[in-house]
Amino acid sequence: TTAAAALVVGDPNGDLRAAREEAAVVVQRLKALGVAGVTALKGAAASPEALLAALPAAAWMHYAGHGDRERAGLGSVLALAEGQRVGADDLLALPRVPATVVLSACAVGDVDANAAGGGLNLASVLLLRGAQRVVAPTVPVSDAGAATYSRALYRALPGPGGEHLPRAHAAGLAAARAVTTDAGAPDPAWTAFRLWTR
Repeated sequence: TTAAAALVVGDPNGDLRAAREEAAVVVQRLKALGVAGVTALKGAAASPEALLAALPAAAWMHYAGHGDRERAGLGSVLALAEGQRVGADDLLALPRVPATVVLSACAVGDVDANAAGGGLNLASVLLLRGAQRVVAPTVPVSDAGAATYSRALYRALPGPGGEHLPRAHAAGLAAARAVTTDAGAPDPAWTAFRLWTR
């Protein structure tokens, strides 16, 4: 049997080589796991309009690119093509979101302690809209560290169902922990990624 559709967004700004490679690996792995209709958005094709149009029909989403915290009270944003962005307010307006979401983007799981009620992050917004499980980093991560985590996560998935994500998440953390920076210190990516579930 085949699994429901997936959406993979890779390096919309064209400046993260590892994220671009990460997205290609994710597409290949999801197809190998039997996911039908894997849609890949990269470069100029990764516009807000394309992303928001594809999200309601997808059961799984993977984003590999830049993340940022900009809008006070509305939390983090995902960078898309040509300097455009998608944030919490855009996601809240959707009729539905994928059940499983992996966000490989700096600090999109962070909460702003200075915002009213702590503000929102993209993980909490996706859960509010109906996602069952979301992985996102709570602090900035390196391009290489994020890609290492994601590759290990997808390698550890035994099937396309989101119920396998917690075990795969643990494998991703272990792999990212083994990566070192140019200075010989552990890459902090392994401490950054967190799993949220409903």
